[in-house]
Amino acid sequence: MTIVETPTPACSARPAGAKITTLVMHYTAIESRADVVEGFMHPANEKSAHYVVDLDGTVIRMVPEAKKAWHAGVSTWNGADDVNRVSVGIEVVNFGWADRTGPNGELQRRDRVGNGFVTRTASAPAAAVVDRRSAWANYRWAAYPEVQTVAVLALVRDIVRRNGIDPTFVVGHEHIAPGRKADPGPGFPWARVATTLADLPAAEAWVARAVQSHAVRLGYGDSLGAAGVDGDWGKGTDKAVARIVKQHGKAYALPAATDRRAFAEALRRIPG
Repeated sequence: MTIVETPTPACSARPAGAKITTLVMHYTAIESRADVVEGFMHPANEKSAHYVVDLDGTVIRMVPEAKKAWHAGVSTWNGADDVNRVSVGIEVVNFGWADRTGPNGELQRRDRVGNGFVTRTASAPAAAVVDRRSAWANYRWAAYPEVQTVAVLALVRDIVRRNGIDPTFVVGHEHIAPGRKADPGPGFPWARVATTLADLPAAEAWVARAVQSHAVRLGYGDSLGAAGVDGDWGKGTDKAVARIVKQHGKAYALPAATDRRAFAEALRRIPG
């Protein structure tokens, strides 16, 4: 895998002793790699990512993994806030969501800019995913091109393998900032992520932590009791799982929780 080095000063030191435990997937919501990279070059913007993956599959590294990139913002996962401390962030160039189409069927949306709105139009890819989730009913999301997806999957596998990240701790921005973020959206190939990482081990305690973290972000954290996200799959976790399945099982084709890893991975389909 060829990586284009484009270092940015928009980063900071990780806390002493912090271990990378999480990989967070984002989309850029704009299609210009140049604009994304430029935006990440300025510390005053308070945003950056370790990697950017362009539509053509080009991988750009902007922040060394040893440092903290500013990609997650206000976030919670694994029972702790400030996910930037322990995560690697990948920004995938993608238009994101659309609530209308142009005269030639191109994806469009109205974005607030300052005190007004601008209409943004997607140039590529033409393919789109229609959202059936109630919160985003009939919205369309730009698909991820195959050449880009292949590059993303290779990068994800490399980062997970080198850092010893549990495969269930590859999550989206929408999972760590529910209600605030929607990326990488329903067009992101989570099933292929699971397949790509299938031969890498998942630890029982980390799988439990992933399920518990999803339970918290979906509003079922009270079932876990005082222990919260502790990696112990006990009665509280069983109760939370039962509530998740009752509410979301059919809509998102959740597998039986007897295969805990597959269940944890499937929970990524449920939006934040």
